[in-house]
Amino acid sequence: MVWSRPWLWYPGREWARLQFSTTGARLAYSSADHRFVYLRNGIDGSFIADLDCESSLHRIAFSADGSRMTTLTSISLNLWSCEDGNLIGTAQTNGHGLAISADGSLIATGYGDTATLWSGDSGNPLPQIEVLSLDSRMVAIAISLDDTLAISTVAGIKLYNVKSRSFISTFSIRSTSSTALAFSPDCTHLAGSVFKTVYLWDIRDIEASSPFSNEQEKRDISALALSRDCSRVACGFVSGEVELWETGSLGKQPISARTHHTVEVATLVYSPDDRPFASGSNDGTLNLWDGKGGALRGTLQYPTKPGLEYKLVVEASNTVLAVAGANAIVLWDLKTLDHIHTFDGSFKVPLSLSANGALLAAVRKAASSDTAFIDGIIPYRRRTVYQTIIFDVTKCTIISTIDVESLTMTFLSNNSQLVVQYVDDDDVCDLLIFNLVNGKVERGPTFEHFMTSHFGMVSQYQ
Repeated sequence: MVWSRPWLWYPGREWARLQFSTTGARLAYSSADHRFVYLRNGIDGSFIADLDCESSLHRIAFSADGSRMTTLTSISLNLWSCEDGNLIGTAQTNGHGLAISADGSLIATGYGDTATLWSGDSGNPLPQIEVLSLDSRMVAIAISLDDTLAISTVAGIKLYNVKSRSFISTFSIRSTSSTALAFSPDCTHLAGSVFKTVYLWDIRDIEASSPFSNEQEKRDISALALSRDCSRVACGFVSGEVELWETGSLGKQPISARTHHTVEVATLVYSPDDRPFASGSNDGTLNLWDGKGGALRGTLQYPTKPGLEYKLVVEASNTVLAVAGANAIVLWDLKTLDHIHTFDGSFKVPLSLSANGALLAAVRKAASSDTAFIDGIIPYRRRTVYQTIIFDVTKCTIISTIDVESLTMTFLSNNSQLVVQYVDDDDVCDLLIFNLVNGKVERGPTFEHFMTSHFGMVSQYQ
């Protein structure tokens, strides 16, 4: 199956309109001009429908039961059937906030200082149920599975009971354009992300509770990492403190709270097996912690010059800790904390380690004498100043150099290929694959390519 690829995000672009239904049965994504929405089978990628929104798409939302999908454009609100893509109803409106109820019978939109409720069960056009006055500019909107509406404004977060048609609570949290809202599946909690702080409310009693109680001084979170089994969350703070919490008791006390950084914690990362996690600050200090109890296992130092701060990038496998910055990439053994190797060069985000720690991919500032590795496949660009480098961690050598600046990248689980997202000469995000088995590069891989590659190749780096 070959799909037209949606625009993905990279610096200077909007976020792509790309979303699975909650059930996973449907996938929707936008065309490059954001006028069309492509509805596909989320299991096998087969065609369902191409939906003409007739204007620039702003938002996509699926009902929780997967039966309906709604789109919001600059001129209209549309409700679609997920079964066949047929249009159920439309209304002339615009906005930047969109949410839909579990069964698709209720839709909420937001624009300016108002939120509007629409009925999805009363034919075409979609009838307006109610317009809510918010007194301040709306930022984000969400609907719980039991039809409680959360509306974030620049003045606070309001809870609205759809059944009683009344506001039931307000949380005085000043929101920003980056604010996000989410209800828990059991409808007992609401989470809100505002700038560098995440709040959690128990809405059964409409009481605010978060990692920062009223008695505690509010601190800015600068980094977060969730364990792979989702039982622990590590929090780094501007103050240099690192805390470890159980995800089931975020309103209580942390498992551990320690200050071993003299400056802001800039990065946190768990190993794939959740045993250790690492914290790093831009003065080059790296601390390794026990992933269960939060005890300090050791401190490492990235090579820095006095008085300078470095934007460090940290990645971990089950055996190797890799730290990249403006001076080098340094590798340490996660068990013994012994130094493995240092690769010289100026590196930046992203950084990717294979699961077994045998391979490392990094983005390095290119020297003027470097030549194109894939000339003829991707045209040489004079503005290219970064390269993607693939390292053999075991042998401490460079495997290959690719003359593209990766935005994101990852190794397939069998270590046969590196998948890279980059920006082409037309300023459009694209994918390429570097094959570690035969050394070849392919642009714009298809869905079948990934499936064939995953099950049909054997890599020497497994």
